[in-house]
Amino acid sequence: MGQPFHLVAGLLAPGPLLAAYGVANLLALLPLTPGGIGVAEGVLVPALVTFGAPQSAALLGVPTWRLAEYLLPIPLALVTYVSLRAGRPRAHA
Repeated sequence: MGQPFHLVAGLLAPGPLLAAYGVANLLALLPLTPGGIGVAEGVLVPALVTFGAPQSAALLGVPTWRLAEYLLPIPLALVTYVSLRAGRPRAHA
């Protein structure tokens, strides 16, 4: 979470950043929406602004992080899948 937020704008101390992220993830565990989509963002943006982050940075940094959090595992999963399929010996009938 820290890197996209830092790239977008201001610095925030690790303590408040981790506290906001932890609360948002705990609330995202409630089974209101799949994967907590919308819940985490709705909690994280105001929490970061409350802890002193610029509003524009929070509005851009949180969705950037959430997109990376969901999309970055896909290429890794594809590489893993291909490596597992390529390494499996084929049985001849």
